[in-house]
Amino acid sequence: MGISRPRASLFALFAVSIGFACSSSADDPPKGPFAPQVLPALASVQTTLDRTIVPTHAVANPADKRVPYKVDQRESLIAEGFGEFTYGAGETVITRSPPAGDEPPRGANAKLLTRFVHLPDLQLADDESPSRFTTFDGPGPTGGAFRPQDMDECRVVNAAVRTINALHRASPIDFVLLGGDNADNSQGNEVGWVLDLLGGSSRLECDSGNDDDPIPGPANDGKDPFVAEGLSMPFYWVNGNHDVLVQGNFPVDDIRQKAFLETTSVWGARDWTQPGGPIIKENIPLDPSRAYVVRSDLMRKVAAHQNGHG
Repeated sequence: MGISRPRASLFALFAVSIGFACSSSADDPPKGPFAPQVLPALASVQTTLDRTIVPTHAVANPADKRVPYKVDQRESLIAEGFGEFTYGAGETVITRSPPAGDEPPRGANAKLLTRFVHLPDLQLADDESPSRFTTFDGPGPTGGAFRPQDMDECRVVNAAVRTINALHRASPIDFVLLGGDNADNSQGNEVGWVLDLLGGSSRLECDSGNDDDPIPGPANDGKDPFVAEGLSMPFYWVNGNHDVLVQGNFPVDDIRQKAFLETTSVWGARDWTQPGGPIIKENIPLDPSRAYVVRSDLMRKVAAHQNGHG
């Protein structure tokens, strides 16, 4: 419920091998010259029952004042091993009984009632938006206002969708329940990206403002287009604070609505025309797709999204 700190829940659900991916809403015209990459359906997947992801770097020293939104400081953190991991042992299944009393004995005809996936806190962000709070990031409670992985979040969500579908093919899943904070900043383009990732799209390109290509060529960075497989089962939308409030904290008024469509930023946005995507506060490319989606319009958009969703 903080400014923009992602929860670990999405990453705890799956130990995923992520192929190249990422994404623009199907409502927007294609940005770049590349054809969208087609990713094959996953034949098999591993979950945390099979293995867990264990960071290999010690927890940061509270006295270390380096901030990852500065390119040179981020590179020094990476050089020291931040972000590196190894695989650990899998987790065991936990059987939970009803809260009042013991679980009754199973009868002769016991059967599975439902199987579903809880997918909370995607917090899919437009990292190039002038409404970001990137330079608010720092050690302590605001750590997470800047996230180095924001450019690749569409890859992560798409990998989760492909993983869920592979699990569904092995043993059917009835539905996916979102847990709120699906978009990060209640922007129209962020909401569109979430719906296209979950519902499927022939072309997704999570890129706003300029047509960016941080790593020259197709299918090798988070701004390149790809075909979104979409979930093979219904999903159900739950609102979180980030879906209806600016940065999950502030109601939208005329001043904040205007900030979504400015070319300047108080707290900075990423510029992927420069190496490392540094933070800029001036000359931010304008993009009308960033306009805030008011709560009533958001619910209409979700309710109208495809058959069986919303």
